[in-house]
Amino acid sequence: MAVTCQYKKGSALEEILLDIVQVRQRHGKENPAIEFIKILEEFEIIEKILLITCNNATNNNVMIEKMGEALTEFQGDCSQVRCFAHVVNLVAKSVIAQFDLPHKNANSAANHEKRKKQSAVKGDDNLDKDGYEVSGWENDNGSDVAIINDILAGSNRMLASELKDV
Repeated sequence: MAVTCQYKKGSALEEILLDIVQVRQRHGKENPAIEFIKILEEFEIIEKILLITCNNATNNNVMIEKMGEALTEFQGDCSQVRCFAHVVNLVAKSVIAQFDLPHKNANSAANHEKRKKQSAVKGDDNLDKDGYEVSGWENDNGSDVAIINDILAGSNRMLASELKDV
């Protein structure tokens, strides 16, 4: 999950990347909310949040709901904005799907079911419950995540001090 922040500094609109965190859904659907709140606390901007833009994934809806329950300053659903690019993408896929040939859809569904069964039999940790490959940030020893976290740690302190004055 990438968390960016847009704010106004003088007359200019600024945008910064606050953090990138890997969220593992198997540990509970409230996990993204917990991670998001940690980032807001780190930058001391909980009371300054106006809106959150995210796609239409169910886990994002749950995240917004859990954040609304956990933060008195945050208004939950009223503060969620759907990403326009994702909405346009869904509409385009829906329109294009009307022109798909029936046998292609059946074949695609059959392949999808086959992948789901294979992942269940293998117990493959790199596949999600639907049989699609899940790529993580880290390699076997997690060094990629450690490197990214080290890089972000220094800039986070600098940005946190800048955001206090916004």
